[in-house]
Amino acid sequence: MNIQEQIQFPDILTANTFNWAAASNASTRRYNEKKRLDEVSSFFKEIGFQVHQDGDSVTATIDNLEVYFSYRESCKNVYKTFKVYRDGKKSNITVLRKYTHTRAQKINVNLDYMHKKAS
Repeated sequence: MNIQEQIQFPDILTANTFNWAAASNASTRRYNEKKRLDEVSSFFKEIGFQVHQDGDSVTATIDNLEVYFSYRESCKNVYKTFKVYRDGKKSNITVLRKYTHTRAQKINVNLDYMHKKAS
Protein backbone atom coordinates (compact mmCIF):
# COMPACT_ATOMS: atom_id res chain seq x y z
CA MET A 1 0.00 0.00 0.00
CA ASN A 2 1.48 3.32 -1.05
CA ILE A 3 0.20 6.25 1.04
CA GLN A 4 2.03 8.80 -1.09
CA GLU A 5 -0.14 8.10 -4.14
CA GLN A 6 -3.28 8.73 -2.08
CA ILE A 7 -2.38 12.32 -1.11
CA GLN A 8 -4.19 14.56 -3.57
CA PHE A 9 -4.10 18.32 -2.95
CA PRO A 10 -7.44 20.08 -3.56
CA ASP A 11 -7.41 22.00 -6.84
CA ILE A 12 -8.61 25.18 -5.12
CA LEU A 13 -5.26 25.52 -3.33
CA THR A 14 -3.39 26.12 -6.58
CA ALA A 15 -6.20 27.50 -8.76
CA ASN A 16 -5.86 30.95 -10.26
CA THR A 17 -9.21 32.56 -9.42
CA PHE A 18 -8.45 35.91 -11.07
CA ASN A 19 -10.82 35.31 -14.00
CA TRP A 20 -13.47 33.43 -12.05
CA ALA A 21 -16.94 34.96 -11.92
CA ALA A 22 -18.96 34.87 -8.73
CA ALA A 23 -22.27 33.04 -8.64
CA SER A 24 -25.30 35.09 -9.63
CA ASN A 25 -27.30 34.77 -6.41
CA ALA A 26 -26.34 35.04 -2.76
CA SER A 27 -27.35 31.54 -1.71
CA THR A 28 -25.13 29.99 -4.39
CA ARG A 29 -22.23 32.22 -3.39
CA ARG A 30 -22.55 31.13 0.28
CA TYR A 31 -22.82 27.49 -0.87
CA ASN A 32 -19.61 27.84 -2.92
CA GLU A 33 -17.80 29.45 0.02
CA LYS A 34 -18.85 26.68 2.40
CA LYS A 35 -17.96 23.97 -0.15
CA ARG A 36 -14.45 25.34 -0.74
CA LEU A 37 -13.72 25.86 2.96
CA ASP A 38 -14.99 22.38 3.86
CA GLU A 39 -12.91 20.85 1.06
CA VAL A 40 -9.71 22.47 2.32
CA SER A 41 -10.55 21.84 5.98
CA SER A 42 -11.20 18.13 5.46
CA PHE A 43 -8.01 17.78 3.39
CA PHE A 44 -5.83 19.19 6.15
CA LYS A 45 -7.60 17.11 8.81
CA GLU A 46 -7.01 14.02 6.68
CA ILE A 47 -3.25 14.59 6.53
CA GLY A 48 -2.98 15.22 10.27
CA PHE A 49 -3.12 18.99 10.71
CA GLN A 50 -4.97 20.66 13.56
CA VAL A 51 -7.67 22.65 11.80
CA HIS A 52 -9.61 25.70 12.96
CA GLN A 53 -12.40 26.92 10.69
CA ASP A 54 -13.68 30.40 11.46
CA GLY A 55 -16.24 32.08 9.22
CA ASP A 56 -14.64 32.47 5.81
CA SER A 57 -11.18 31.13 6.69
CA VAL A 58 -9.35 27.94 7.63
CA THR A 59 -6.17 27.82 9.71
CA ALA A 60 -4.25 24.54 9.83
CA THR A 61 -1.14 23.86 11.92
CA ILE A 62 1.25 20.99 12.44
CA ASP A 63 4.82 20.95 13.74
CA ASN A 64 6.46 24.12 12.39
CA LEU A 65 3.94 24.70 9.56
CA GLU A 66 0.92 27.00 9.57
CA VAL A 67 -1.49 27.34 6.65
CA TYR A 68 -4.09 30.06 6.20
CA PHE A 69 -6.81 29.75 3.54
CA SER A 70 -9.80 31.95 2.87
CA TYR A 71 -12.39 31.98 0.10
CA ARG A 72 -15.10 34.56 -0.44
CA GLU A 73 -17.42 35.55 -3.26
CA SER A 74 -18.87 39.03 -3.59
CA CYS A 75 -21.53 40.02 -6.10
CA LYS A 76 -18.87 40.43 -8.77
CA ASN A 77 -15.56 38.91 -7.67
CA VAL A 78 -14.00 35.79 -6.17
CA TYR A 79 -11.37 36.31 -3.46
CA LYS A 80 -9.01 33.53 -2.45
CA THR A 81 -6.09 33.75 -0.05
CA PHE A 82 -3.65 30.90 0.52
CA LYS A 83 -0.62 31.46 2.74
CA VAL A 84 1.90 28.98 4.10
CA TYR A 85 4.28 29.77 6.96
CA ARG A 86 7.23 27.63 8.05
CA ASP A 87 8.88 28.60 11.32
CA GLY A 88 6.93 31.87 11.17
CA LYS A 89 8.34 32.83 7.76
CA LYS A 90 6.16 33.06 4.66
CA SER A 91 6.63 30.14 2.27
CA ASN A 92 4.67 28.41 -0.50
CA ILE A 93 2.87 25.16 -1.35
CA THR A 94 6.16 23.42 -2.13
CA VAL A 95 6.82 23.20 1.62
CA LEU A 96 3.48 21.40 2.06
CA ARG A 97 4.21 19.01 -0.77
CA LYS A 98 7.63 18.15 0.69
CA TYR A 99 6.15 17.73 4.16
CA THR A 100 3.38 15.39 2.99
CA HIS A 101 5.87 13.47 0.82
CA THR A 102 8.23 12.97 3.79
CA ARG A 103 5.35 12.03 6.06
CA ALA A 104 4.02 9.52 3.50
CA GLN A 105 7.46 7.93 3.19
CA LYS A 106 7.68 7.49 6.97
CA ILE A 107 4.22 5.88 7.03
CA ASN A 108 5.19 3.54 4.17
CA VAL A 109 8.39 2.51 5.97
CA ASN A 110 6.43 1.81 9.16
CA LEU A 111 3.81 -0.20 7.26
CA ASP A 112 6.51 -2.23 5.50
CA TYR A 113 8.23 -2.90 8.83
CA MET A 114 4.96 -4.02 10.47
CA HIS A 115 4.16 -6.22 7.49
CA LYS A 116 7.59 -7.90 7.60
CA LYS A 117 7.35 -8.34 11.36
CA ALA A 118 3.94 -9.97 11.04
CA SER A 119 5.24 -12.44 8.41
